[in-house]
Amino acid sequence: MTNRSGATLIELLIAVLVFSLIAAAGYTGVNALSRVRSTQLGNAASLESIQWLVARLDRDLFHAINRPIRVFGSERAAALTGDEYLLTLTHIGNPNPLQQPRSDLQRVDWRIDGQRLIRDTRIGIDGSGTNMVSSEVLTESLTGGVFEYLSPDGGWQGSWPAGSNSGLPLAVRYRLDLDNFGAVRRVVELAGPRQ
Repeated sequence: MTNRSGATLIELLIAVLVFSLIAAAGYTGVNALSRVRSTQLGNAASLESIQWLVARLDRDLFHAINRPIRVFGSERAAALTGDEYLLTLTHIGNPNPLQQPRSDLQRVDWRIDGQRLIRDTRIGIDGSGTNMVSSEVLTESLTGGVFEYLSPDGGWQGSWPAGSNSGLPLAVRYRLDLDNFGAVRRVVELAGPRQ
């Protein structure tokens, strides 16, 4: 009887088949993990941009002050005006790192324009509105949105100033409906003096 120590062709083919199945399963798993990681990185970036724009809007609202603006001569406009799709306010805290001769107040517009949320800033707060500095599109994925204003009587209004009151509302409530995220709802109490 001869002693054979080699593998038969069938055993070799079975070993190659088993190795191929294990390699295919491993590749599928690694590929799935790679796709999940890529999706999560995209979702994290999207969430970060949403948090950033909400923080900017909240900051502008929190720093709003009751300082009416002069439009022409002695004509004045309310410190905060708005409707469902446009919010205009004056806020304090405009950085001035170069110590230029200007105010630290800034006039800001937040506009819901179709699928875009836009923040316009002005270099000065008084004048006819021709001193625009920049217009920045913060998102282009809106499916809806609205601004509302809490009056001193406790009711939410679709526009401000409400009636003869030209001070600040007690709070601003907004909703931003974002594609692939859902609705962001916030109520921001205004810190500035009301009258």
